[in-house]
Amino acid sequence: MRSYQRLVGSALFAVVAVLTSTGTARATFISTVPSWDGSSSVLPWGSDASGATPTYGQTFTATVTEAVLNSVLFEINNSSGVSIPYHAYVYAWNGSAITGSALFTSGALSVPAGSGFQAVTVNTGSVSLTPGKEYVAFFSTTNDLGASTARASWGGNLPDSTYAGGQFVYNNGTTFSQLSAGGRAWNEFSSFNFGDLAFTLTFESQAPSVPEPATMTSLATGVLTLAGYGWRKRRAAAVSA
Repeated sequence: MRSYQRLVGSALFAVVAVLTSTGTARATFISTVPSWDGSSSVLPWGSDASGATPTYGQTFTATVTEAVLNSVLFEINNSSGVSIPYHAYVYAWNGSAITGSALFTSGALSVPAGSGFQAVTVNTGSVSLTPGKEYVAFFSTTNDLGASTARASWGGNLPDSTYAGGQFVYNNGTTFSQLSAGGRAWNEFSSFNFGDLAFTLTFESQAPSVPEPATMTSLATGVLTLAGYGWRKRRAAAVSA
């Protein structure tokens, strides 16, 4: 009898384990690129020496399923003939400036010269975010020398409603320290509303997996078989007695 009870208990445990399993990690995205016409843009971005704005980025809001950032993509058209060196960053955003320590800082990167827009992707690894909190992903030339004549345009100028969790932000500060809270203001020309950039953020998401019908059928059959076996054994014992 005890052996039978153990068998039934093991089967029921297996059913519960399958029903509560979380599954494997899969990617989720925030992207405005499908809404972009492929040509609308904001400009100019580049080194301060070129007279361009050194820092462009996009704010966004983390969610429960978008709390581990893996990569950032911006559409950039660098037709200057000279590559543009930059660094990519991810910071917490307080509504008007970056705050706290960097959550991600890339090595030295560059946007090569070319004709037309190119999707520039930076792998951020696995950046842990807090659901409900706002962040900013941006490229900045403030810590990079050279390319004094290089200027580029970024895909964007999309309506604010394209992505409700954030917006395009920029900063004309010539040093990185001016990007933090208390530094030079972001979006200094507040009368201009440039909406959202053409961007894609890739996240790693843990989503509950749903057992396949065949798996659930097999488990149910096993439990019922064990139950029937136990019932027949008890009935036979009762008749014998």
